[in-house]
Amino acid sequence: ENSVEYLLRPSAPPAASISGTVTLSGQGSHEGVVVSATLGSQTWSDTSDASGAYQIGPVYDGTYTVRASKFGYTDSARQVAVSGATSGVDFTLYPMNVVYQSDLEADNGGWTGTGDWAWGVPTSGPGAAHSGTKLWATNLAGNYSNNSNSTLTLGALRALPEGAKLEFWHWHSFEGTTTLYDGGNVKVSTNGGGNWTVITPVDGYSGTAYSSTPGVGGQQIFGGSSGGWAKKEFDLSAYNGQSAMFRLHFGSDGYVNSYPGWYVDDIKVYAPMTGVCGDPPASPGIPTTFSLGAAYPNPLRGTTTIKFGLPRETKVELGVYNIVGQKVATLASGVRPAGYHTVRWDGRSDAGQKVSGGVYFYRLTTPDYTGTKRLVMLR
Repeated sequence: ENSVEYLLRPSAPPAASISGTVTLSGQGSHEGVVVSATLGSQTWSDTSDASGAYQIGPVYDGTYTVRASKFGYTDSARQVAVSGATSGVDFTLYPMNVVYQSDLEADNGGWTGTGDWAWGVPTSGPGAAHSGTKLWATNLAGNYSNNSNSTLTLGALRALPEGAKLEFWHWHSFEGTTTLYDGGNVKVSTNGGGNWTVITPVDGYSGTAYSSTPGVGGQQIFGGSSGGWAKKEFDLSAYNGQSAMFRLHFGSDGYVNSYPGWYVDDIKVYAPMTGVCGDPPASPGIPTTFSLGAAYPNPLRGTTTIKFGLPRETKVELGVYNIVGQKVATLASGVRPAGYHTVRWDGRSDAGQKVSGGVYFYRLTTPDYTGTKRLVMLR
């Protein structure tokens, strides 16, 4: 009798780590930021201390999604390749103007569900919430219904600020891949629910629903499988200044009901904070050179907007100076990521007083660049 002997060696234990610093823009203390590193189905995490420092490890070699998040601030995520050593990843988080936010743990977040929608602890689908234990789902313990026309609606929010976004995490598995028989989309109403308009996520929907699917037939929808938990973001700039209601609309045809459906968690509506000392995250795209844009409007009576570009992450100082060179207002200070940035000045000094009419200059200073432009205040 022949035999083959195999020598089994255990896989190498994790020996790498991920560390860095998180900066909360405009704050002196940077503690309380949760930094997580995800590889496949495994996640490691740490919380920053007052200096913003964090360290995750030991971890295995691989390419991780590293995400920094804190309530009231924009999230930031990076792809990081780790190989047998310490990999450094730094983040800057910017404050948010939070219109609505719920992790759905203490209550159902103020949403009203019809049809298949239910709030609670899931045992089907992903088997667990994205965070905590509770979420909204088209079925918490099984598959969704045939001929479903189910809505999940959030009542009217206050007027949306400039640059507002809707964001949530979802997991879904629906019937249909090429033909999307079942699925769902997101809608907005600005007239108290009288009319609903489909809004599109920044990375688009899966495709068009089967024409006879109740509620969403012929509309763009999420279909098929999400392949795990995924964050979805919607640009609400078309609704600036308007009070809005939001609806997640799910529909299914009359055949095959062996799919778990749609699971939604960690929902928020927010905008980056702006003001004398605040600036939002960089706009898409990375410039090749430093730049300081023209203020608009100029001359101004109230608020003006100033843009600047950074080809790489660097320390910046952007201030407004009077005609004798005295600084009257600080618009940006500290490390900023590469990209295009926008700040707004409301015509007030750092002390909060309205400046007098006259000629001013605004200056952008970095270790490698200085740019100055003229500004006229009318009173």
